[in-house]
Amino acid sequence: MNNLCVSERFGTSDHNIITFDLTCNVNVTNHKTSVHNFIKVDYSAINLFLQDFTGFIHFLTE
Repeated sequence: MNNLCVSERFGTSDHNIITFDLTCNVNVTNHKTSVHNFIKVDYSAINLFLQDFTGFIHFLTE
């Protein structure tokens, strides 16, 4: 912390304004995470796929 300064009172309060400089060393790591947008999903296509897939599984197990 550098340049600590106690200034005038804050409005009509009995508190003073304090300013300072704060220097921090920060290590930043980029993590890319995929997020699915379920609003744009074609649920009709998913239902058709699952119907076909279920039929295929049923055909294999007979």
